[in-house]
Amino acid sequence: MITIKANKVFGCLLGAVLAMPLVAQESLQVSDYQGIAYVSGGVGVEEREALAAMSDRFNLKLTFAMSAGNYLSDVQVRIVDRSGNPVFEATADGPLLYALLPPGSYTVQVNGFEQDFQRQTQIQANKQNSVSLLFGSNS
Repeated sequence: MITIKANKVFGCLLGAVLAMPLVAQESLQVSDYQGIAYVSGGVGVEEREALAAMSDRFNLKLTFAMSAGNYLSDVQVRIVDRSGNPVFEATADGPLLYALLPPGSYTVQVNGFEQDFQRQTQIQANKQNSVSLLFGSNS
């Protein structure tokens, strides 16, 4: 009787562990903003692993963190083209945001934790550009 219960418990635990990456990947839905595909998240190891698995579909990776290293979420993101026209706006659901932009020059504008940043970035079709934004510093 005890062996059967132990096997059932082990089976349930194993099933839960194996399903964790699937749950994280299912919760990370690729969204669309005016034709720009994007996904954000990265809260927890499972979400970061799920994002890493899908990262090759995107050509821009944004990372949000405190200068002390703590990851952040709820950062307002706005991307404008060379002419200053907004092409993307979203609130990051975690410390990582991936987007698929047309090739070109862009300015990434972020707002969060009483700080505003702007970063210039050049997007290429087949290469991912990574931009890290550290809050609580002068960068």
